Amino acid sequence: MAGAKIESNMFLINAPAGSGKTHFIQDKVNSIVDRDPSARILCITYTERAAKELQARILSEEAFISTIHSFMNFFISPYYAHSEAIDLYYELYKNDIEKRIQENEALNIDDPQNRNSKYLIAKGLEPSLDVSIKLIKENTKSIYYNEKNYNTLYYGGLSHDNLLEFAFSFLDKYPVLQFRLREMFQYIFVDEVQDTDAKILRLFYNAVKGTSTELYYFGDKMQEIYENYDGGFENEYRNFDSSLSKEFKFNHRSCGEIVDVLNNLYGRKDSDRQESKKGYNGVSPKLIICQNIEAYYTEHMSELDGFLVLRIANRARFARNNPNETMENIFNGISNIYPYGSKVTPIDVMLPPEGENSPDPLVEFFYAFGQLKAAFDAKHYAEVIQLFSSQMFITLDGRKKNVFHPSMKVSEHDDKARVQKALKKVFEEYSNDCKYSLENFLMYLVDQNIITDDFIEYIHHIEDEEGKAVYEQLLAIQLSEMKRLIDYKDSQSISTQHGVKGEGYPKVCFWSEDSKSNRPYVYMYDFFRIYTQLEHFGLESFQNFYYAFKSCITALEQNLGIKVSKMKSPNITDKNISRFDQLIDEFKGNSYFNYIFHESVCDYKEKREKNKLPTLKSIQAIFKPEIVNRILVAYKLFYVGCSRAKDELIVLVDQERISAFEGGFKAKMSAVGFKILP
Repeated sequence: MAGAKIESNMFLINAPAGSGKTHFIQDKVNSIVDRDPSARILCITYTERAAKELQARILSEEAFISTIHSFMNFFISPYYAHSEAIDLYYELYKNDIEKRIQENEALNIDDPQNRNSKYLIAKGLEPSLDVSIKLIKENTKSIYYNEKNYNTLYYGGLSHDNLLEFAFSFLDKYPVLQFRLREMFQYIFVDEVQDTDAKILRLFYNAVKGTSTELYYFGDKMQEIYENYDGGFENEYRNFDSSLSKEFKFNHRSCGEIVDVLNNLYGRKDSDRQESKKGYNGVSPKLIICQNIEAYYTEHMSELDGFLVLRIANRARFARNNPNETMENIFNGISNIYPYGSKVTPIDVMLPPEGENSPDPLVEFFYAFGQLKAAFDAKHYAEVIQLFSSQMFITLDGRKKNVFHPSMKVSEHDDKARVQKALKKVFEEYSNDCKYSLENFLMYLVDQNIITDDFIEYIHHIEDEEGKAVYEQLLAIQLSEMKRLIDYKDSQSISTQHGVKGEGYPKVCFWSEDSKSNRPYVYMYDFFRIYTQLEHFGLESFQNFYYAFKSCITALEQNLGIKVSKMKSPNITDKNISRFDQLIDEFKGNSYFNYIFHESVCDYKEKREKNKLPTLKSIQAIFKPEIVNRILVAYKLFYVGCSRAKDELIVLVDQERISAFEGGFKAKMSAVGFKILP
């Protein structure tokens, strides 16, 4: 912090879950509005749901409350039809579009997978024309945000990630637009900054620096579990006034016993420790050592009734040993469409909050179809008609259309009998779920004039950056499995299955487990070991080590001209060995580095002392920052999982996984505040 210039209009609030950050934003904004009803205020939240909740708490309708993607779309969309924006789009994605064109030129003109032919038809152009980037650009009147994971390259559509990439490039090319940003708002509030890309943080920082606009960044370093933020804004953070963080002294969510555990896990001391607003309730958090967690949970399920069960791996919620009960294929198919790090997660798609739609158009259609059948069976025909009109999708060129066929519209009395007869037929066929894949059933609905072929065409047309149809895997799954997911979503049992991050719950059971095969990668038991055996362990020091180590590896790989993970034996040259030696020397005094990479460093040094070249295996094992991150994420997930408990907390731990350090682990966790069982 020495030498940092603290800006008078920039504020950083780092405070844990349950400490009242949302209430602070609400009260601060409302107090500004009370003083000046015309004040121009921007509030950026991480999710649409959070934006809606905050909007309901703010007195002024003038405050602009949205996610960063919605805001950036709002901010730059007035320029989407400008030639400068269209030129930049085709400059940024020229290679991707040309690659796509060439791949489709190799296909037969009548091939249903031929995107070139489909493009000409969609645009009403002569089928004999050669598709080129020049032709596509000439027929692009405007670009747009398609709100999907992938660009719709032929149509000027920006995906979720590419919207921000395009916006940053556009603002860099035309920096005068940043002046518009600083003139639009007098106050800017950004929540969940620990999950926000450093480019976004720097955008607002640069826009308000040296102005009277006040900038407030809110976050919790313990909840930084995604890879959106890479530590690239730490220098700028030194210029923020962080004194407001000291005002968040109370935890409004959890009882005193749980707050004590959280303070100890975080490493808070003396005046930095939080206090529980609720006080103590006499129930100690329990850490139960199990011979087998699965068996223990099954045996004690009745005792854990009413607990929110937290699992690290989302897949575990849908996998079943009985193939007639599993929903794992659906999970895999949706994970293929929404890979780790996407705006939308598979859980968002499969288990949307009550009262909200699934963000995926295909899954939402099947959920709506399930609702349609339930309403039809209950003879709630007004609901049936409402569902017909509410199912919309955005076409590839940005138009909004109805999923259901026009023949499903009910405007005359005779329409009711016709629609009723058609629905009765398709619902009878819906019961024969074992004979249909999702795609086959959709085609059946098209044949019966229940839905439009435009909707199927739209689903088929969505591609990833490699030009592959992203719904292919999901469409091949059996209808019977989708029906199981529909029943599961609507059942009460799912209230016990949520992700680790989220709102508080009266009783929480945290299932300690690794996630080594699927993202997010989490090394929970490696965290338990290092937390037990390393005397001085703390969030700030551990995270700073990760940032520094990752930065050094990035610089190393730039000098090497190759990723360490991609190195081969010929890359082990004297010059490169010198670089490895230098980096190891740089971190040799760091306790985290020495603990995590001890064996590999010893192997490396043993070879060096004998004037031998170190093995490629030891090099790749040392210069691997993702290992550090997976332990760090485990620490944060453990803390945040515990923080969700309001009144009662149980942690289940596998005895075999801690057997090598069991005594020290029990002593450490007892000191943290857990009652150890047995």
